[in-house]
Amino acid sequence: IADWPAKLEAIVQRTRARDLTLIAGIPSWLLILAERVRAVTGRDTLREVWPRLQCIVHGGVPLGPFARQLADVAGPGVAFHEVYPASEGFIAAQEGEAADGLRLLTAAGIQYEFLPLAEYDEARLDQLAGAILPLAEVRPGVDYALVMSTPGGLCRYVIGDVIRFVSVNP
Repeated sequence: IADWPAKLEAIVQRTRARDLTLIAGIPSWLLILAERVRAVTGRDTLREVWPRLQCIVHGGVPLGPFARQLADVAGPGVAFHEVYPASEGFIAAQEGEAADGLRLLTAAGIQYEFLPLAEYDEARLDQLAGAILPLAEVRPGVDYALVMSTPGGLCRYVIGDVIRFVSVNP
């Protein structure tokens, strides 16, 4: 459905009486969905609409600015799980607590390399091959430009995202 308000209304109408246990999306969009679901159903939380709702999977933008409001509209007992998807591939997912960061998905056919952000110069990318590091050489606390090669044909593609490792073990 190309018309966004019509799409939102269709989603609400199709799901409000279903037994949902998981919903997923971008945090800001999930808030819009939640507000519409609450308005249509007259309920205060998503958990009241979907009593078996266990998890909200989110990605695309950091949860931080939306965390409190989304937790309030979700209701008690709903867990949050962050993922890092991109058009180029599924990059990382939360494995433990949110504060532990995301775990890079290294067994999905994507080759990851990292260019220290201090070295990054878009005008000279073709000259920076020697500065690009394999995963085994990254260090926590350093900002890196993510460089990907994929089975779909991308070769040393600079995705445009900045990665900072909080741990390299594992």
